[in-house]
Amino acid sequence: MHSPNNDKGQQVVEHNRNLPVEFAQTLQAKFGCSVSFADIEVLGAVTAIKAQGNGPAIAMRWGRKHGGCSKAISCKPGGCTSDAKVIDKAPIKGFDPVGQQAPFTKLGLTERDRVALMGAHTFGQLQVCAGGFNGIEHGNFCTEKAKLNPPEGTGGVKFSCSGSQCKPLHHFVFKGNGPKSKGKGAADRYEWGDGGFFDMTPQVFDNNYFQLMRGETFGAKDACCGKRDSKGHCLRDGAPQNATSGKPLAAGLCSAQVNWCQSNRKGRTHLKSTKMWAEVHPSFTKHAERHGNAKRLIRLGADWSLLGAAKTAAIVGEFADDEQAFFKQFVKSFGKVAELGSKPSDLKACGAVSCSGLKCGAIEFGSCSPSTPGSSTKCSLVGGLGGDGVLECGNKKYTCTVKAVSA
Repeated sequence: MHSPNNDKGQQVVEHNRNLPVEFAQTLQAKFGCSVSFADIEVLGAVTAIKAQGNGPAIAMRWGRKHGGCSKAISCKPGGCTSDAKVIDKAPIKGFDPVGQQAPFTKLGLTERDRVALMGAHTFGQLQVCAGGFNGIEHGNFCTEKAKLNPPEGTGGVKFSCSGSQCKPLHHFVFKGNGPKSKGKGAADRYEWGDGGFFDMTPQVFDNNYFQLMRGETFGAKDACCGKRDSKGHCLRDGAPQNATSGKPLAAGLCSAQVNWCQSNRKGRTHLKSTKMWAEVHPSFTKHAERHGNAKRLIRLGADWSLLGAAKTAAIVGEFADDEQAFFKQFVKSFGKVAELGSKPSDLKACGAVSCSGLKCGAIEFGSCSPSTPGSSTKCSLVGGLGGDGVLECGNKKYTCTVKAVSA
């Protein structure tokens, strides 16, 4: 999938770079180049979902081949392939449900696939300084502390509310020069963390993303965070107005009916939460000491478009009510995406590896659950579960942590 165009018609290389290329290349090198770059990326995704996010286990098949591109990311319209299914740009702008579904359909993916795959936003964040969305955390926010969700004090976070803003306290530390630096050292500031989260449990792969959309209507997107400009675009500051009529937003951002508001800054249409926020462990976000780890929640046009068609809106409600239904569909849909472009005959699961004690090939395991098999027990490494290995010893299976890997 190619990167989207910016306002000048140029494609933005930073978009969708969730797995750093250099890190993936390091992993690939550890396998002695016997594993393709594409396999490493899929392995990184399924491992993170299970091991870090406590999400569903996704079966891994190997054998993807390198494409014909000389670079991992192509910034040229049309890319470097003649494949009829190539997508010219990612559908991140606007709320049109038909337009958002079109590239999925082109790849053979259904509406149900699309809803499940969008649910991946439940885990992770909109990265700091993401291409085109810099400053997404700024703008009007409900100023009534009593309506903060979660309440002030959760995780020890304090807020300051005045004017049209309500912001968390951030102990800012910066060593060096930069646009946010007012000299070296530390200071307490009331400000939102850079970037944003898609739900209130961003460190967990769950169905909270869908739960926060349950009960919302597609038309709720028309509440501007601020005033509407002469072109009909929603600004993030000023007295909130309706995006369609231009009339003042009578209910206000603290109303129970207004949980999200729209902003079109730099042509990047999105919604911001008006009351909801989340805080994560500092290690989960980039340079938390500088960029902050208490952030607003967001929705992109692609997220909200799920409410714009009866079929996808119903699936959102289903997944909000039933996490296991979401997990089941996500495993199926992600499996489709992960194997696009590969011939089924080229992809194979790993075979069992005989073990000597807890050493299976190049991998030595440490503790196991529910118990650790004896050193004389005959075992085989038969699979993986996140970052752990699954050992089969007789008729019993154990999940074991990796202790060491031989060169």
